[in-house]
Amino acid sequence: MPAPETFDGKPEKLRDWLFQVTLYFNACRLDYEDSDAEYCGSLMASMLRGNALLWLRWYTVSTPQNQLATKYADLKALLEKQFAVIDEARNARDKLKTLVQTKNVSAYMQAFEAVALQIVGASEDELLHSFIWGLKDRLKGEVRLREPKNLTEAAKVAMDVEERIRDNPFRVQHVHRFYDKQFPSRNGRNDRALQPNRAVQHVPMELDAANLQGKKANTNNTRKQHDMSQVKCFACGQFGHYKRNCPNRPVSSSVPKN
Repeated sequence: MPAPETFDGKPEKLRDWLFQVTLYFNACRLDYEDSDAEYCGSLMASMLRGNALLWLRWYTVSTPQNQLATKYADLKALLEKQFAVIDEARNARDKLKTLVQTKNVSAYMQAFEAVALQIVGASEDELLHSFIWGLKDRLKGEVRLREPKNLTEAAKVAMDVEERIRDNPFRVQHVHRFYDKQFPSRNGRNDRALQPNRAVQHVPMELDAANLQGKKANTNNTRKQHDMSQVKCFACGQFGHYKRNCPNRPVSSSVPKN
């Protein structure tokens, strides 16, 4: 097994580097906690570079010889105290609270696991709740209704629902309408990326109303024409017009009075 990479003092790399070191010692069958503790401590010190090496030099000069940490466990504790991320678990929990799905479920699951691994001792219920809460709204609603018991089951349900929505977006539309009323969105908005265009559904209704109004207008015009044919003029006695519009009405001459 190849030797692990060196550590340059960057806090975000410390956890992974310490894990690689323990894997290397186990592969070499070294008892880093007991009989080979000092030898493993020396190997670990030889892997330090950059700021980590500067710190080790300062530590060696400023610490009495009989108080130097030469064993693996002691040197590991000093490195964690000096270079570990402060409140790493708390920062990771804060990230989970704001982590939301922006692409597909697979990409969201990878991002979620990368943050969740930084929380030591996180319960299954805590991770399950955070995972479901960060899903897109339509997925979140149906996953909650399925009541998954663990994170793996929740991810499988979410991917199944995502595939069904992609194939037939109308199939789970009723779930989304129900969930919008029951649970708010984490990011303060409802995701409509996978929803059908609802405005199209109103077009047939509007066309029907327009056609109905046109029919009513035609009926009224026909009725008016029919009624005029029954109207009798009191001036000439013919049908089809009123007296005031009579074309056969005699013109009376006005005679001035004395």
